[in-house]
This record gives sequence, structure tokens and C-alpha cells, in this order.
Amino acid sequence: MQTASPGQNRPVRDAVKRGVGFRLLHSVCNLGEKAGLFSLARSRIGPAVSGHHAYIVTFHDILSKENELSYGISQEAFEETIRYFTQNFNVVPLRDILDAAWGKEKLEPPALAVTFDDGRKSFLTHALPVLREYGVSASVFLISKTLEPTFVVWTDIVERLVSRLETVRLPRYMGYVESIDAGNSALKRWAVVRLKAYLRYLPARRRDAAIRELLKANGVSREELVTEGLYLTREDIRQLLKANVEIGSHSHTHEVFSLLSREEARSQLLTSKRVLEDATGKPVTCFAFPCGARGDFRPQDVSLAREAGYRAALTTIRGAANLEEGQFLLPRLEAPGGYEEQPLLLFSCLTAFESMTCRRRTTTLKSLVESRKRTNVMYVIDCLHTEYAGGTETQLETTIRNADRDFVNPFLVLLRGIPPSGFQCPVEVLGVDKLLGLGFVVALHRLTMLMKREKIEVAHLFFFDSVILGTLAARLAGVPVVVSSRRGIRSLTSKNSDMLLVKLLNRFTTCILSNAHAVRKSVLEDEGIALGKVAVLHNGMVVPQGVELAPGEAKLRLGLKPGELSVGIVSNLRHVKGVDIFLRAAVAISKQEPLARFSVFGEGELREELQSLARELGIEQRVNFLGFRREVYSLIPGFDVAVISSRSEGCSNALLEYCFAGSAVVATDVGGNAEIILNGESGLLVPPEDPVSLASAVVSLLDTSHMRTRLSAQARRDANEKFNLRDALRQLWCFYWRLLHPEDVPELAASDERDR
Repeated sequence: MQTASPGQNRPVRDAVKRGVGFRLLHSVCNLGEKAGLFSLARSRIGPAVSGHHAYIVTFHDILSKENELSYGISQEAFEETIRYFTQNFNVVPLRDILDAAWGKEKLEPPALAVTFDDGRKSFLTHALPVLREYGVSASVFLISKTLEPTFVVWTDIVERLVSRLETVRLPRYMGYVESIDAGNSALKRWAVVRLKAYLRYLPARRRDAAIRELLKANGVSREELVTEGLYLTREDIRQLLKANVEIGSHSHTHEVFSLLSREEARSQLLTSKRVLEDATGKPVTCFAFPCGARGDFRPQDVSLAREAGYRAALTTIRGAANLEEGQFLLPRLEAPGGYEEQPLLLFSCLTAFESMTCRRRTTTLKSLVESRKRTNVMYVIDCLHTEYAGGTETQLETTIRNADRDFVNPFLVLLRGIPPSGFQCPVEVLGVDKLLGLGFVVALHRLTMLMKREKIEVAHLFFFDSVILGTLAARLAGVPVVVSSRRGIRSLTSKNSDMLLVKLLNRFTTCILSNAHAVRKSVLEDEGIALGKVAVLHNGMVVPQGVELAPGEAKLRLGLKPGELSVGIVSNLRHVKGVDIFLRAAVAISKQEPLARFSVFGEGELREELQSLARELGIEQRVNFLGFRREVYSLIPGFDVAVISSRSEGCSNALLEYCFAGSAVVATDVGGNAEIILNGESGLLVPPEDPVSLASAVVSLLDTSHMRTRLSAQARRDANEKFNLRDALRQLWCFYWRLLHPEDVPELAASDERDR
């Protein structure tokens, strides 16, 4: 793990590089403004080309010294902007634009409405006096839960944290760099942008856990970050109503809608409407999607907004609002600000451009709303073992069985093997045993035709053969999104010739999806792929209900006698899993703890070799090889200590099972293990290939029951918050949806390596 200091001036260097292009753009805009071309485009050319339309501009915050890292504009720039609007546009209330959109009135072009998202206090204290001075009416979209004094929006915690630090330390769960430099204002803003980009698309529980770890890593308590008084109160709302300010909904808790279930999305819409109507005493008829980019909500969410009784739904999709189509879903323009020198010239150029392309934007929005209700996803994997299943196969099976059919329509394709039963989705077996030969050509044709017939939108590929075959078929079939999974360190291939083929096909892959930051780091190093094409989504684990045995009963099932201590491992019996290291550590453990007994669950090509090793080490009578058991989760509580001795790992399913079962864990510090276990708090981490250290850690836990209890309880709490299956699947469905709208995804993952 490395620090980000070698690239601490990256944002400054980037700004210098952008400076040349900006100056040229500024010169062009200056000429266009002076010649009156932009004004002509807005008032005459645009309406002639695109029909009657108007602009809806969105602000967020008015900056001050106390919240300089917030997403907003300075008060001086805001006043300059409002003055410019009144001089160059027909500034009207938002309700007039909505009336015009539904044919109730005509507006003189170029019409423009001002809106504010989030409901920050600065609207009342800083923006409203300026709006009154220039006679401008505005609409404010509130996050209704901010009316509760105790509620804090997570973005404010991030901003307050970064503002007080010069170096932001990152927990391993959030990245694979040690820290981000925040030594000056430019670097602080850069750090805020990076952290928000990573946290925004985490489900609420995962995000809350990440923020807690972030605060802990930096030695800052939540109470030290002053976040009171940032948002409008009920009393403030009454003042706004007297000033004829229109109140709209920005959801209840500002969650990204594409991360929510249908019921949760409906609850956000209805709860916010009810709370705000209670606070205002008036109907709340306008809704603004949180974040609001094309990947942040789905067609179903637009329908839910209609059903909830809203008159219009606003987005942050850039564009002018067409007033001839009776639109419900409306685009907006980001307010001027954040540009160097004179931002209003660039905004003027942008409005002229959007005026002439309004009809195309309208068509795009309509296609979004009217698109299919579910995303067709095809999973392609080499095979699913019938005699035993590895972590990848288990995760895939769990993903398909628990797919939310409101949003995803799954298909499964196997290259070989026996089709599984009970998947409740179409399953196809291609019957190809190897890549070379006529069978590959036939399989490629079949898979391509299948993808075309089923109108597949996302192809998700696992293992080497499937990545090769699936990538080619998806591109031949015109599949928009191709996702290639990496679920371990160098897990796809170790052959140089195969890696060359992988690197070639990576050019045709939309994204490589890794299940740990350590795996992402390995992919970037080994495959030479662009940073923005590698994303991280940690595994999720489903906890079987009603099958977990009490520790005493589980020990009896393991064949232990009263008083004996149980040390167990669940693993495929392969070299990379390091079960031989576990057995060598068992020798040292047995010398210090004569009552220790060892259980090995799993199958693999090394079973006979490992059994022979146990005989050679003289621990054959202490070790029980129990094979592959689907009910192994119910027996894990019988382990006094559960062990991972792997030489390499991604996001270990066995380790997650230990945590959910409430076992005390000792794991090697490899791959993503440190992203699951916090050393000394939720388990113990030891160096790989070191049976002595492994034995010492196990013995320390066997000797101290209260430490076992403390570590296991914390491991279970962390697992429920960070690796819950429901949250993992929501994040995956949101990820697919965002990939289908790449114009809204500047970079897919927090750029851990960017500052190197």
C-alpha cells in the first residue's frame, strides 16, 4: 500500500493543461457574445429549429468560508449571474415553464427559471436577498429529512472532514492507497470530489460503514464535525412561502434512486411529499431526482413519480426543456460557476447550443422513459461444478437466484457441464470443451445468435474461456455493455500467451469488475488497462435463516469431544488456498494446545496430497478432512477459531461466512482480506507463507475466550453492514444501469492509483 504523495500536485498540473484549451474557448465565446450570435440562437434560430423551449437552471449552495468545499458558487458570482440572467433572458417562475410544457400558456423566448437543489440554509441568507433585488422568483427542492435536526447528509461529513485535514487517510475497505493529500484548497476540493465519487454509489449501509471507517482512520469523531445549521428549517420554510418561493421535493434522504428497490423508491417519493406538504400547508407538485444524471434513476422511477402525484420530475441531464411535447421528465442546466475568468460567456455559449439541439435531447429523454422495464443481463461462465462449488460459482448462483426481477432479467450460459436446476431463468449449455477447433466456431455462432435473439444489454463474463468467447460474441451481437470479472489476484490466467489475448480483448470490454481493491490493483498492474475501466464491487453474502447451529451442537456434529478446542478451515483444496500452511501451523498449535482439533472442509485436486502431508507431520489423528458440504455454514459456529491461510485472495467468500457466523478469525494478510478484517478489531491478520505466525495467532485466541468473543461480535457487525447480499446486488444493478449510460460515468471507480 502506497501513499498518494508522488502525485500531490496532479490537480494543479491538470488545471495548467486545461488552461490553454480554456483560453482558446474563452476567446471564441467572447467573439460569439459580442457578435450577438448566442442571443440570436436562443431567441430566433433555436425556436425555429427545435420548437418552443425554455431553460431550467439549477444551483446548489452559496459558498462561504465555513463551507468552501461545498458544491456551490460564491455570492459575488451568484449576483453577477442573476444580473446576467435578467439582462439576457426572460426569467420566469418554474410553474410558468410547467404550464407552458402542458400547453396552458406561451412564454416569450428565451425563457429561464432558477432552481436550487438540497435546501441549504444559504438560499435564505445569501441567495434570496439577491433574487429579491432583481425581482427573480426561484424554486427550492428540499431533502425532507433535513427538517429533522438530527439528520446529517453524508456529503457534509465528507466536506467537514477534509476541510480540517492536510492528509486524508483511507481505510483498506475504501481503497488501495494509504492517503490522499489535502494540503491546500485545490487538493482539498480534489479529495472531496474523489471521496464523493466513491461513496455516492454505495448502498446506505455500506456507505455509512465506509464513512465510520474513514473517520476512525483519521482519528476524528462524528461529534467533532459541526454540521448543524446547514439546511432550511420549518420556520425558514414559512419565510420562503411569504417570499413566494416555490417548494419542491428532492426525495426524503437523497439516495440515488437506481440503488433503491421499487418499494423504497416509492417510499422516498411519498414520504417526502407528505413531510413537505405538512411543513408548507400547500401541495408539493415538483420532484427533482437526487444527483439526477441519466444513470441515477430508471424508467420505473419516473413512473413512480407520476403515480405519487407529482406534476413534473426534474433531472440534471443537460438540455433545454421542450415546451411542445407535454414533457414530464425535464432536463436542466448546471448554473454558471467553477469556470475560470468569465463563466457566463461559457454558459451563454452552452444555452445557444442546447437551444438548437433541444429536439434531439427531447427524443433521448423520451426513449429513456419508454425503454424496456428490465435490463437483459446474460451471465457466461465456463461451468458450474456439480460436486463442489468455488467462490465465483457460488456468488454467481446467488446473484441469479436473488436477482430483483423488477429491474433485471437474467440469462445463464455455460460453456460446458450440466445445467443447474431451480435457477428460474433461461439456461443454455454450449457444449464447447476447449477454445481451439471447430467447436469454438460453432459455440461462438450460437452464443452470438442467442445474445441477438434475447436482446441482451449486458454480458457479464467469468473465467478465461468465457471471457474470450463471450467478449467476441457480445461484440458481434452488438451488446452495448460487456463486463469481465476478476475475482482474485491473477485469477484469470498465469500464461503470458493467454495474457496477451486478454489484453487484446480488453479493448472491446466496457469494464473489468473486481471484487476487492487489491484485485483492482493487480489488474491495473498485470493487464495495463485504463484506470477508469476497472471498478470495485465487494461481494455480498446471503445468511441462511434457521440453519445455524449452536456452538455446542455444531461441535458434536464435527465429532469433537467435550473440552476439545476446534480450529477449522473452509477452502477449495488448491495450492493458492495454502491449506498446507494450515496443516504445518496445526503442528505448532498442537504442541501448545493438546486439546486442539482441526477440521478441513472442501474438495480439490490436492486432497490426497494434503492427507499425506498430515500423516507425515504426525497430526493425522487430529485433522478431519470433511470434504465439500453445502451445509458448512451451519457448522462454522463449531469453530473456536476459523482460519484463512491463502497465498492469494480476492474477496473471500469463506472469510465472509466466518464473519456472518460469528467466528473468531485468523487470516493471512493477502488480497482483499484486509478489506474485510480490521486487524485487532474484527480478527487477526498474519503474514502469508508463515505457519509460525499463523499458529501463534490461533493459540492467542484459543487461550483468550473474551478476545474471541469481542473479535467475532465485531466481525459479524461489520459483515452485516458492509457485505450484506441485498446491498451488494443493488449496487450491481445500479452499476449495470450506469454502464448503459456512459455519458454519465466519467470514471467508474474511485481512482486509487491516479495520484501515483
